[in-house]
Amino acid sequence: MNHFRLYEKDLKIIAELEKDSRTSISQIAKNCGIIKEVANYRIKRMQEEGFIEGYKAIIDYYALGYNQYALLINLHRLEETTKTDIIKEFRSIEKIEVMPFIQGTTDIRITFWVKNQKELLEKYDVLMNKYGKYIKEKNFTIIYKNTFLSKKYIHKITQETTIGISKNKEISSDEEKILLLIEKNPLEGTLEISKKLNIPASTVTTKIKRLIAEKILLKATPILNTSLLGYSKYNVDIKISDSNNKKYIIEQLKSEINVTKIEENIGDYELSFNAEVKTAKELDMIMNRLRIKYPNIEDFEVKIIE
Repeated sequence: MNHFRLYEKDLKIIAELEKDSRTSISQIAKNCGIIKEVANYRIKRMQEEGFIEGYKAIIDYYALGYNQYALLINLHRLEETTKTDIIKEFRSIEKIEVMPFIQGTTDIRITFWVKNQKELLEKYDVLMNKYGKYIKEKNFTIIYKNTFLSKKYIHKITQETTIGISKNKEISSDEEKILLLIEKNPLEGTLEISKKLNIPASTVTTKIKRLIAEKILLKATPILNTSLLGYSKYNVDIKISDSNNKKYIIEQLKSEINVTKIEENIGDYELSFNAEVKTAKELDMIMNRLRIKYPNIEDFEVKIIE
C-alpha cells in the first residue's frame, strides 16, 4: 500500500509551482503564507519521495515559426529493449517529446518541433533507419494548438496556459540558446546560464524577461507522479463529424477537473486530451458526458500512458 500523502501546505505549493516553477522559493512561500524554510523543506520532501519527478518548460515554439508533428507508431517483432531504446534515444534529442503507452493500438507517440519538412524528414529518417524493422504501423498528425491545464483534482485551483496563438516572433541567437538551456533544465538559474553562454548575468536576466514578455517562455511546471496518489494517466483521441462544435467540446473538456492537456489537431482525430483518473470508470463518465452533449463525436480512442 502506498502511504504517500499531501498536506494542505503541499497543495498550495503545488498550485504555485504549476503557475511557474521558476518563481523563487521566497515568493512561493510568501504566496502560500508560509516561511521560506517550510516551502523549501516541503518541495524537497516531494522530490525525495518521488512525487515531483522533475520540471517541464512550456515554450511556445509556434511563435518562432515552428510546427509540431506527432508520429504515432505501433511496434512488432520486438527485442527485449527495443521500446525502451527508442524512448531513451528520442527523449535525448532537443525539441522532441516522447509519450509511451501500455495499452491501446499505439505503442509510442513521438512529437517533433520543426521549422520545415526537411527537418521533419531528417528526424524521421533517424527513426526509420535505426528502428524501421520494428515499426508495423505509423501515422502523422499535425498539432496546431496546445492548452495545458492545472491539476484541479489535486488543489482545486484553475490555471490555463495555451501555446499556438502567437506567430512570427524574432529572437536573437543568445535568446535561442537560453531557451534550449531552459528546455533541458527548466530551473536553470541566471548565473548558471551566464557561465554556460559566457554572457553577463544582467544580459541573461534582460533576455529572459523579454522572452516572457513576448509570451515565448511561458513558464515551467512540475512533472508529478500522481500514481503515488492512485491516479492513472490516459490519452484520448476524438474524431468529430462537425467541427463547428469543436470549441464547445474544448470548453467542456476544460471544465473537467481531471483533464490536464488538450490538443487541437489536423489528422485522423481533431482533438486529443490527457486525463488523470483513479479508475477507468471516471474516464468513461467524462466521455459519456461529452458524447451525450455532443453527438457529433464520431469516434474516440483511449490509450493508457506509461
